[in-house]
Amino acid sequence: MIRDLTQADVPQLLHIARSMHVESVYKDYALHEERTEYILCDLILNTSVYSKGVVLNDELIGVFLGEVSTDLWTDVQVARDIILYVLPEHRSGGQGVRLLKSFKEWAAPRADEIVISVFAGIENATLGHILDRMGYIKSGTLHMMRAA
Repeated sequence: MIRDLTQADVPQLLHIARSMHVESVYKDYALHEERTEYILCDLILNTSVYSKGVVLNDELIGVFLGEVSTDLWTDVQVARDIILYVLPEHRSGGQGVRLLKSFKEWAAPRADEIVISVFAGIENATLGHILDRMGYIKSGTLHMMRAA
């Protein structure tokens, strides 16, 4: 079931954040849990932010946070993901696709375009294929390197 996230979800959201951190390109850096909790609470309480979770047997197994903002150069309203993550043991059940479809429905009356970022290093190819099948078009690449 997909539902709105609340502050009561924060302990489970922190569990999800830890799992995401371990898989991400930033796993070699320390996770700042206090900051993460503050930011998650701020996003959940912001009524202009899409904040949904997938719940299975009273357990939060996936989350999607997104927002709409104006493009830097035009008046185009762009819906963007902030976080899309499903716990590894629940990825084959289509929960990520359900969250993406729900975000698209939410964004439709608010935005002109939807942009989903694929850069956390967590099953990028799999997510890319899912987005391709859903009709998203690749619009660029992201390149990283350590600064020092």
